[in-house]
Amino acid sequence: MSTPLTVRSSRAALVSAGAPTSGRPLSLKPPVKVASATPKQAAAPVAPAAEKVTFSADMLFNFDKSTLKDEGKAVLDDLVSRLAGVNVEVILSTGYADRLGKDAYNEKLSAARAESVKTYLVSKGVDANLIQTEGRGEADPVVDCPNPSAKGQVKNFRELVQCLAPNRRAVVEVVGTRQ
Repeated sequence: MSTPLTVRSSRAALVSAGAPTSGRPLSLKPPVKVASATPKQAAAPVAPAAEKVTFSADMLFNFDKSTLKDEGKAVLDDLVSRLAGVNVEVILSTGYADRLGKDAYNEKLSAARAESVKTYLVSKGVDANLIQTEGRGEADPVVDCPNPSAKGQVKNFRELVQCLAPNRRAVVEVVGTRQ
């Protein structure tokens, strides 16, 4: 059975339709009930899907550097190609550092890594206004490596640097909807 719809006229609708206005109230007939054959279903809104992509800093950056390596550029080129057909709402570029060095230095280094990713993505045609950057310093480590010791798992500083490599990373999160 169909659901009845009520159609009401308004003075504004009549004025915009060219009905005469004399300053006195318009005389309108009571509402008219109209039967609808089948009510249309409103399309359910599509929630944006987030795609989180984590890049190892070893691929993107050398130790203690924020300049993209060629391998890092190739990884970001792949990301840009995957953005085709996506209505991007925001891209979050977050840089991280390992625990080596002072906190303030690591904050700056991680922020510079995030900015380096943004700069490269913009050079490939991604809208700069869609990209937000953040440096997180030593936050959220992926691995916890012991300090070097003669009898320990990590023998020297070079091994410690190698062990901590997963913590030196850039994370790019794309929020949007696939078309």
